[in-house]
Amino acid sequence: MLRTLTVALLTASLLACTPADSDPSNDTSPDVEDNDVNEGTSGTLPGVTTADFQADIAPLIHDLWWTSESDYLWDVVVIEGAADTLITADTLKDLVNDVHPHDEDYADWDDLIVEADDWAEIFDKGPPEDWWSEDQHAEAARYELLFDYYVENQDDAVAFRIGEDMGGYAGVVVHIYILGTTTDGDIVGIHTISIET
Repeated sequence: MLRTLTVALLTASLLACTPADSDPSNDTSPDVEDNDVNEGTSGTLPGVTTADFQADIAPLIHDLWWTSESDYLWDVVVIEGAADTLITADTLKDLVNDVHPHDEDYADWDDLIVEADDWAEIFDKGPPEDWWSEDQHAEAARYELLFDYYVENQDDAVAFRIGEDMGGYAGVVVHIYILGTTTDGDIVGIHTISIET
């Protein structure tokens, strides 16, 4: 019963957040070029403190799985006092390895590649399919809520993938980061792992 109630509440939240029509002018999804993800970010999020981010994001990612060849949960990343550091492909590994070490996942952390990604596309599970299970519909609704949170509170966030060089793209064990900054001067975000062999 609790599961059905949760699905119903998530579905209702999704419907409340969905535009009434599909007019492209209503599209609030950020564009990678507009976010300058290749340039990184160091802009402060207006009114978002680290504590606010942690309190807001925790229920959105609680028990939310990233599905790939193996499934992983999302977790919160806080890099204290680092907001003055531009978040780029060049700085990312040093930033995250200090608070979120991954040396056990790789033979040589320094040889990994970092690629920019579009966080809006990461959250996009596509249109619902007739064959989706109740759980898949609920998961898509939760990703939509996560997307909405980022649009409203962290639209200058950047996304990166760190993994082994698979001929110009990150692969095998890929760490996915979606990061922004807070008024407290911290870098905050979420992280998961995607297995892509």
